[in-house]
Amino acid sequence: MPRVVPPGSLRPRAAAARARHSADVDYARLHRHLIAADLASGSRVVVLGCGDGEGAAIIAETAASVVAVDPDPVILGGARSRHRAPGLTFLEHPEGAAGLPDGGFDLAVCFDAPAGRAAEGLVAEAARLLADRGLLLLSVDAGSAPSPDPGTNGHEATGATATAATRLERLLRGRFEHLAIWTQQVSAGSRWVPLRPADGAAARSVAVSRREGRWQRRHAPRTTATLVAAASRVPLPALPGDAELHDHGMAILERLRAERDDALARAGRAAEAQEQIVAKLREEVVAAQARGLRIADGLRRQIEGLTRQLQGERERAGFFEKRYHI
Repeated sequence: MPRVVPPGSLRPRAAAARARHSADVDYARLHRHLIAADLASGSRVVVLGCGDGEGAAIIAETAASVVAVDPDPVILGGARSRHRAPGLTFLEHPEGAAGLPDGGFDLAVCFDAPAGRAAEGLVAEAARLLADRGLLLLSVDAGSAPSPDPGTNGHEATGATATAATRLERLLRGRFEHLAIWTQQVSAGSRWVPLRPADGAAARSVAVSRREGRWQRRHAPRTTATLVAAASRVPLPALPGDAELHDHGMAILERLRAERDDALARAGRAAEAQEQIVAKLREEVVAAQARGLRIADGLRRQIEGLTRQLQGERERAGFFEKRYHI
C-alpha cells in the first residue's frame, strides 16, 4: 500500500500566494536599494541583513566596496552563488557584524530592520561601524495604514504610521543628531499630471478590483506602510524629497504573473497526483475488503466442516459406548 505523502502541494500554494501579494514588497525593496545605490557612489558600504543579496548587488554597482552581512549560512550561500561583482563581499556573522572594524564604512544600510531591542542593537552596531561623517539608511515596518488621500500627496501620516515614526525617531536620536524620515507605500495604477489645470481642479483617486469578470469600484484599501530613515552625526547630504519608482515594462508584475501561473500549475499537478494516490488507496481498500470476505467465507466453511466432523466423532463415540458398554 503506498504511503500518503502530499507531493509538495503546500509549497506551490504558498508560492502562488506570494505571487499574488508580493509585488508591493518587490517594488518597495527595489526602490529603497536604488536610492541607496545613488547615495553610495564611491563609498565603503556595509549592508546589515543582506538576505538574498539582490539589494547588495544593486548598491555594488555604484559603491567603491560593499560588505554584505547575514547570519543565515544557507541564504548567504545562495547570495554568493547568484551575485558576483567587483568589491562585493558576503560575510556570515551569527552575532551581527562584530568582526568588522570601527568606523570602517561611509554608509550602513539596513532595510527591513527588526523591532524592539533587536533594533536598538542594530542601530548601535551601525553607529559603531560608521565613520564620523557616515550615513545610516534604515527601514522598518510601520504596520497597516489607509491609502493616502491624494490631496495630501501622502505627506500626512496618521495612526499606526505616526506612532511608528515617533518610535523610530526616538531610537535614532540616541546616537545620531541629524535625521530624515519618509513613509513608503506601493500601489499600481495610472497617474494624471496636470499641464494646464482647470479652474478649481482637485485631486481625485479611485480604487478598483476585478470581480466576476468586471472592474468594480471599492473603498481605498489599507496598505502596508514602511518607514525609511536616514541618520548621521553630521548634517545630512542631499537627499530625495518625494521619490517615485516607475516600472515602465511592468517587469516585476510580469515576473510575478509567471511565478503565479507556474505555482498554480504545480499545485494542480500536486493535487492530481494526490487524487491518484487516494484513488489507488480506495481500490486497495475495496480489494482488501473483498479478500477479507473471501477469507471469512473460507473460514466459515472450514468451521462448518470441522463442526460436522466433530459431530460425527461424537456420534461414533456414542455408538461405541453403547456397543462396548464403556
